[in-house]
Amino acid sequence: MSVGLHVYHNSYIGVTKVRLNEGLIYTNDRCIGCNRCLSACPVIGANQAQLLEGKNRIYVDGERCIQCGQCLVTCRREAREYREGNENFFADEAQVLERQAKSVPLELPEEERQRIFADMHKVTLASQSIDCNACGMDTCAKMALAIYHGFNVKENCVCYTKDEYQRMLLTDRASGIANVNAYTHFVQERLDAGTAAEYVATNFNIKNFKLVNQLYGSDEGDRVLVKFARQVDEWMAADEMVARVGEDTFVAMVRRERMTAFTDFLAALPIELTNRDGMTEE
Repeated sequence: MSVGLHVYHNSYIGVTKVRLNEGLIYTNDRCIGCNRCLSACPVIGANQAQLLEGKNRIYVDGERCIQCGQCLVTCRREAREYREGNENFFADEAQVLERQAKSVPLELPEEERQRIFADMHKVTLASQSIDCNACGMDTCAKMALAIYHGFNVKENCVCYTKDEYQRMLLTDRASGIANVNAYTHFVQERLDAGTAAEYVATNFNIKNFKLVNQLYGSDEGDRVLVKFARQVDEWMAADEMVARVGEDTFVAMVRRERMTAFTDFLAALPIELTNRDGMTEE
């Protein structure tokens, strides 16, 4: 069965209007997003990965497709079909090569390439050249090019997905800072290294935080919690740790020589509130 898909927006190059799966070759409902067709396709953008309801599916851009038939051959689930009446269309290799020669080359500004790599947590040269091909692209550079033009999604990168799962495991979803898992791991590392005595472990909370929720509402309470957590997190040195363990309670490992400065910082940290009339209070 033919499945039509319209893509209206790409975060890197702005609004686009692309009609997929309406050309000679199209993807049917058997597609599981294995990326084999992406690997086989000689033209970047002819096959495009899209996330639908959290599932990866590969669709065909009929305008970029050169009708070489490679995706039909490589697909193991018979998820690619072609319109009836075109049985002999793929036989003429010369026509395929001519269509490939006419395909428009794609550009990717270096600044955008680095921005995409940063979004994918690829901040080192080694991570930018893993080239595992799991996403369907030959290289990480081609993956960045495909993402920039809206032909692929970062969630299709297994390295990014692994990093995201790890980040989610160690991050408090409400505040955005480290959670108790990350804190426990941090403490254990110091214990194993024999440097735990160089730190002071402490816990603290936001004074009268329950009253904030009662008097100003839960939305304002959430905003205050997030702002407070991030301000404390920004104060921490690279070899220190603060984590939220629940409600308005936090734990921290601070270097011993900085502990006085830390308590002074907490005491002076203002809590700004916005009342139901939109007025700011402290």
